[in-house]
Amino acid sequence: MDGKTVRGARRPDGTQVHLLAAVTGTGLVTAQREVHDKTNEITVFRPMLCGLDLADTVGTFRCCTGT
Repeated sequence: MDGKTVRGARRPDGTQVHLLAAVTGTGLVTAQREVHDKTNEITVFRPMLCGLDLADTVGTFRCCTGT
């Protein structure tokens, strides 16, 4: 899982676009969702993974507070 703010991408109201992606060990993005302004990555984490076949898969997610 990896969240990034898209450099140079802005919504009509001027806010930046932030995306959460499910990424394989080789860097392949298998799913991606936009994280809206008034929320955080945790709220889109589960809905994004619901569409993936994760049988026999080990996943990692690092939660960072910015410190």
